[in-house]
Amino acid sequence: MKDREFQDWLLHVFDHPVADPEWYWAADAAVLRLPPVQAVEAVGRLFEQAGELLDGLPDERAAQGLWYLVSAADYLQALGDPLLPQAPRLKALHAIETLFRDLFAKRCSPELAHLKEPGKPLNEVCFLWWDAVPFSVRFWGEEAGFFGKACLAVMERTLEIPHDAVREGALHGLALWHPEFPEEVRRIVTDFVART
Repeated sequence: MKDREFQDWLLHVFDHPVADPEWYWAADAAVLRLPPVQAVEAVGRLFEQAGELLDGLPDERAAQGLWYLVSAADYLQALGDPLLPQAPRLKALHAIETLFRDLFAKRCSPELAHLKEPGKPLNEVCFLWWDAVPFSVRFWGEEAGFFGKACLAVMERTLEIPHDAVREGALHGLALWHPEFPEEVRRIVTDFVART
């Protein structure tokens, strides 16, 4: 994906006034289609560079763009496409850790969403990330174990980021994935509790 194409995609995702309901729910909302290979590259690049790319963007706009990615757009679905090469999809998936470290840990407040504590606009996205992403162990078919364990590894590394809201998001994700990976989740959480 060329730099210009990537910049156009970023503008499509993030360059909209904050509204309720959000711009992307409108019947005439603009749609920017990307071939699945480019979608994987775009989201991976965003996750790897989110701290820098979204620097200066108001929290409300950053949160609205991320909600668009996880709830209304189809770009993230490409990460679960078994017809695409695994390596770039895994790279993009593992870059979610960087998104949490370089964006959420720097711009979320330490309040905890599950306690209904008032936080910044990005807090809710951080907390519900693994709830909202359009891929799940239940939808990956024959790749479920492989990619599910990759997601668990991201959540486990995210627990090492010293920020309460970020750790809360990881723990929430682990709770959601517990039914499919009970032993792995139990080990991750037990190790985390022992360390902290």
